[in-house]
Amino acid sequence: AGDGDGDGDGDDAAAKRVAADEDWRRMLRARSGMVDKAHRLLARYVEWRRAFTPLFPAPMEPAAVEASIRSAKAYRWPHRDKRGRVVAIVHADKHMAAACPAEETEAFIVFMLDALVAAMPPGTHQFVAIFDLARFGRANVDVSAAKAIIRILSTAYPERLGGIYIVNEGWLFWSVWQLIRPFIDARSAAKIHMLGAPDAHRPALLEHFDAEALPAAYGGRAREAAPSGEALWRAAVAAYERGKAKEEGRKGEGGGESGGDGGGSAVGGAGGDARAAPVAGGP
Repeated sequence: AGDGDGDGDGDDAAAKRVAADEDWRRMLRARSGMVDKAHRLLARYVEWRRAFTPLFPAPMEPAAVEASIRSAKAYRWPHRDKRGRVVAIVHADKHMAAACPAEETEAFIVFMLDALVAAMPPGTHQFVAIFDLARFGRANVDVSAAKAIIRILSTAYPERLGGIYIVNEGWLFWSVWQLIRPFIDARSAAKIHMLGAPDAHRPALLEHFDAEALPAAYGGRAREAAPSGEALWRAAVAAYERGKAKEEGRKGEGGGESGGDGGGSAVGGAGGDARAAPVAGGP
């Protein structure tokens, strides 16, 4: 499975980086243990990586998604859930669909997913996300972005999603949900939980998070506040520089360890260092 790029080039560096044992196991799980289908999935992933991030495993330059980073619409939270999984928080009201081209939206999705993967501690292979839909309005509706998240997760990051907790959802979300639900497979849909208003979602989230690890806005007692866009940007740039230097060091030494599907990316853990993440409080 290590040369699953479909062209028989077993020495291909990108194939080696993505075809680590854990990546192959995830591909197999995603395709119900069917080796041929898992192999095709891995081949498509390598092809996608070459096209989308041609310098991979070098980190993606944050300037490509600067506006999205500065918006603070999504970031990695510094705490984990009760199962040790890394956490993303998404504020849907900060995504202005008309002002964010589809290309940047897709790049930012990859940027964030690579950040979450890079921040995963040993033995943990999934992330969870809190999607906050407070103040979600028509200007924030972006069906194309939702479809892109679904597509990228299923084809490039299979079995990475541990759960999505949607809070403060209103009637507008339910209208959008009817449009995107047909594109979500049953296994993924089972991981999406609609938790409602604060009186409902706060006790529900505390079933999955320790109070000290959950933001106060969601019923927890975490000391950290939501990060500013400027703090996120500074952290992203710093993480990029560290990741770039680390990757150059690997090349200078004649190679490096496999980094999986995002282990060499910035914003969340340059080169896999979880401490480099643009989390609440900055670098």
